[in-house]
Amino acid sequence: MLDQRSSGEPLPRGLDAAWNAGVGLLDRLVPRYRGLTRRVERILVLEKCFSEIADSKIRQEAGKLREVFRRHRDTPSELERSFALVREVAFRQIGEKPFPVQIAGALALEHGYIAEMATGEGKTLACTMPVTVAGWRGQGCHVITVNDYLAKRDAE
Repeated sequence: MLDQRSSGEPLPRGLDAAWNAGVGLLDRLVPRYRGLTRRVERILVLEKCFSEIADSKIRQEAGKLREVFRRHRDTPSELERSFALVREVAFRQIGEKPFPVQIAGALALEHGYIAEMATGEGKTLACTMPVTVAGWRGQGCHVITVNDYLAKRDAE
């Protein structure tokens, strides 16, 4: 039923196990937010470029990015470009742009981290960026809410 992938290597023991545990703990404690904020700043600069072009050019750019992600040839700069594009499309479609903290949360989700956001901080809007990229990659993705109001609002 459940399948657990294994690298085939035995788990470390003794001092090696203690070392690995210590390194893992330090890795979890190192603040990653600083790196995320630098990327958010680059996304905001890129988004300004998209705000000046016509809808047809936005569609062309989305098509190019979709193809790059579909072929799994994406780079960090293309990820930033795609987030900037989705931010601009959100503004054109619903009149809302994800705030910098929402972009940081989206980047965290994209990299497999858990991103905690309080009520009203825009989790639905934040997830549009990594969900779009997942779709372009052909990966399955589900966006779930247990809030009836949000489910009805976002279904429209």
